[in-house]
Amino acid sequence: MIMKHFIAFLFFLSSIIVYSQDISYKFGDVSKEELLMDSCDFYSDADAMVLFNKGYLEIDYEKPMGIVYVFVIHQRIKILTNEGKKYANRKIKYFKGKVKSQDDIIRGFKAYTYNLEGNKIKKTKLSKKEKYKNELSDYNQEMSFVMPNVKKGSILEIKYTLVSTNLGTLRKWYFQDEIPVKYSNFWYVVPEFLKYQVNNYGNYFPKEIKSKYKNVLIYSELLNEQGHEYIMKNITPLEQEPFMGDNSNALSRIEFNLVKIESSYSGINDIGTTYEKLNENLVKSYLFGKRLSKGGFSKKWKQELIGKSDYEKLEFLLNKIQENTNWNKHYHFLSEISGKTLYKRKEGDIADINLTLVAALKYHGLKAFPVILRT
Repeated sequence: MIMKHFIAFLFFLSSIIVYSQDISYKFGDVSKEELLMDSCDFYSDADAMVLFNKGYLEIDYEKPMGIVYVFVIHQRIKILTNEGKKYANRKIKYFKGKVKSQDDIIRGFKAYTYNLEGNKIKKTKLSKKEKYKNELSDYNQEMSFVMPNVKKGSILEIKYTLVSTNLGTLRKWYFQDEIPVKYSNFWYVVPEFLKYQVNNYGNYFPKEIKSKYKNVLIYSELLNEQGHEYIMKNITPLEQEPFMGDNSNALSRIEFNLVKIESSYSGINDIGTTYEKLNENLVKSYLFGKRLSKGGFSKKWKQELIGKSDYEKLEFLLNKIQENTNWNKHYHFLSEISGKTLYKRKEGDIADINLTLVAALKYHGLKAFPVILRT
């Protein structure tokens, strides 16, 4: 009898050990233990959770694009309740260049839903026809899709590679999400001639666990590369607060801004190491300064402004912009659409609306200047 209970205890103990082992990060290697999971151990109210989110970013050279960054993203999501099925709706936003050769490219995309049926794991592949490409603005597009066969208990797994020529601002890495995150791991590797300012935002700060150095051949030049790895575990979701608006600005994340290029060919080029340089770059940017000369959409009001004082013109144009546009709850300081496009869509972010107003004021002879503040 004692031996029988002892064997039962060993079986129970072995089940705990197997269940508590680290999950496999190999794509497709989903375990029954993951599928049987019915709650988040560090956030009991979760309808869904990110089991892991892994990213690896490095700078490379590819023909005909030139120097690019290559970003591999792999994530696995657990649906815990029926309410959590809404997280089957996924979107991947990426950059659209002025010409097609500058567009971000998504490669190697694959996505599966896993369910436990009886004692067997059934996986359902997202087909190509279930993916949709949406044009968001002149410079942004997105891939949207709904994961198939999602139910309570499902696991969603997505992996893809993003290739981009937009080296000025590398893609942000979000450690935090609107659902709890069990494990987040991020690697980035950049050559020494590109100097980035790395900033952490949010209430959680990642732990750097590893650095590495290696040589890479770019443009027939052997260069040193420096890599850093960061991890975070058991990250609770951001609590929505009144008047928060776009909560992505409050999520814990890491951002990269290029501030200097040091090359044996072109010497040292400061991109934005001082406020004066930042101001100069913003004025030249087609997403900021160039927008201020695009006030022609407002010429239809020219007759109505004849004889009005500057204050009356300001009041008139402000009212026109307010009456014909809606804020989409997003905060940005760069505008990706023109005033004409904003008027057609009747919706835009903070930068779209404010830069459109400044452009209209300048077009009608008023002195107006945008001001960027960070609080």
